[in-house]
Amino acid sequence: MSYTHDSLTKENRENESSVKKQLSLLKSKIETIEERFAIGEINNEIYQKIKVKYQNEINELKSNLNNSSISSSNLQIVIDKALKISSNLSELWTSGDLTQKKKLQNLVFPSGIGYDKLNGKVLTKKVNSIFSSIPLLSIGLSKIKSGEPINIDQFSAIVTL
Repeated sequence: MSYTHDSLTKENRENESSVKKQLSLLKSKIETIEERFAIGEINNEIYQKIKVKYQNEINELKSNLNNSSISSSNLQIVIDKALKISSNLSELWTSGDLTQKKKLQNLVFPSGIGYDKLNGKVLTKKVNSIFSSIPLLSIGLSKIKSGEPINIDQFSAIVTL
C-alpha cells in the first residue's frame, strides 16, 4: 500500500517541486524590481503594478500548493487501520448497529448498492480501491505460498486497476 501510495502521489510531488521553483523565481523577480525601484531605474507606478502582478501569481501558486499537497505523515497508521477494518469486515457488519452498517457499506461501496430484479443480482458501481484489491492480492499471495515466483511490481499494478 505504501508503494502504491508513492506511485499515485508521484505526480503531485513533482508538481509541488515545480510550483516551489516558480515561487522562488517570482520572489527573485520581486527582489529585482525592488532593487531597480530603490536605485531609481523604475518609478513607483511601474514598481507597484509589477509587484502586485507578481504577488498575485505567488498567492495563486501558494493556494494551489496548499490544495494539492498530500500529507503522508500518518500513512502507516491509516494503512494499519485499513488492514484492520478489511480483515474484520464480517465481524464489524455483524456486531454493528444500523448506523455503523451504513457507514461500513458506504466505505466499501461508495457509489451505493443496487439490485437487478430481472436477474436477481446485487449490483455495485464502485468498490473502494482498498477492498477491491484484496481478492487480487490474495491470488498473488497464494502463488507465493505455493512457491510460485511473483514480482512485487504486480501488486502495485493490481491495486491501481
